[in-house]
Amino acid sequence: MNAVDSKVIKVIGAELQDGPVSDARAAELAAEVGRLNAAVLRERGALRFEDEPAHFARAIDGVTP
Repeated sequence: MNAVDSKVIKVIGAELQDGPVSDARAAELAAEVGRLNAAVLRERGALRFEDEPAHFARAIDGVTP
């Protein structure tokens, strides 16, 4: 699953940020979450629990907005 429904982003954003998230911003964030999730899924075979945290950042560095 790469896509995240913007309604989910709105609910999570309202809960975590203690305020509303606009429809436009929720759509942007949903797309970004989808790109990040796809990058993590692509790299899951190369990433191990014991890896240095910087390896994860390098793995998803190629994700473009």
